[in-house]
Amino acid sequence: MSNRMERESSREPAATLWAATSVLMGLRYEEEQVDAIIEGVSAMLFGIEGLEESSVSQGILRRGEARGRIEEAREGLLRQGRKRFGPPDPRVEATLAAIADLDRLHDLSDRVSEVSSWDELLSCSDHPA
Repeated sequence: MSNRMERESSREPAATLWAATSVLMGLRYEEEQVDAIIEGVSAMLFGIEGLEESSVSQGILRRGEARGRIEEAREGLLRQGRKRFGPPDPRVEATLAAIADLDRLHDLSDRVSEVSSWDELLSCSDHPA
C-alpha cells in the first residue's frame, strides 16, 4: 500500500489516505497494532499540514473526548456506589452502561450520598431533582 501511494499519489493526498486508513484500522485493531502496522509512514502522517484543523478530525476528537468524559463519569459513579452499596449486579451495570448523558451521570454521582441502595439511586435517574 505504501509503495503504491508513493508511486501514484502526491504527498498530501497520500497522507490523507494514510490518516483515513489508520482511523478505519482502529475499528478492527487496537491502537498499538495500528501504530505498528503504519510505523513506516508515521513521519508522513505527522507531517500533514492542517490535518488538526480538518472538520472530520475535529469531529472525531470531539466524539472521542465526549465518550471519554462519559466513561470517566460512569467509572466514578461505580466507584462511589461500590463503596456505599457494594458491588452492582449485572442489571445495575447494564443500566449504567446505557446512560450516555454526562449530566445524568453527574446527577447520579451527586445523589449517591443521599440514597441507600443501587435501586434507590437508579429510581432517581427516572425522576431527576
